[in-house]
Amino acid sequence: MQLSEWARHYIKSKHSLDDSIKHIEFKDDAIILSKERGTSTYLIEKELEPPKKEADGIFTLNTKKNIQTLLRNWDTFAKNKNLTITFANPETSERWSIKPHIHNKIIEKKALERGIKTLFLSIEEYKA
Repeated sequence: MQLSEWARHYIKSKHSLDDSIKHIEFKDDAIILSKERGTSTYLIEKELEPPKKEADGIFTLNTKKNIQTLLRNWDTFAKNKNLTITFANPETSERWSIKPHIHNKIIEKKALERGIKTLFLSIEEYKA
């Protein structure tokens, strides 16, 4: 299963009982939720990149490369108060998520890399 297809299933399942959702638009690289109180944008990135535009979420693959990108660009990701990054393995339907802005407030910088790598190892790494 492709990451974009997995993300579609995940969003549909997560929001299936949410009456505030008016419309869900699926694109190749994004999912846009129109709600009564605004819009939420979720980017779909096989290879994680520092955000070039505001997003409420990013779906990416659970790979070592993406973890390295997150750690190298941690401060950039942590600036967005609403951002949730979901690392997934579409082949096993496993995932883990992190909110860098909140995580940045509660973790000591010296423990950041070890903590992120522990989360990464909590599910099987995606192998293309």
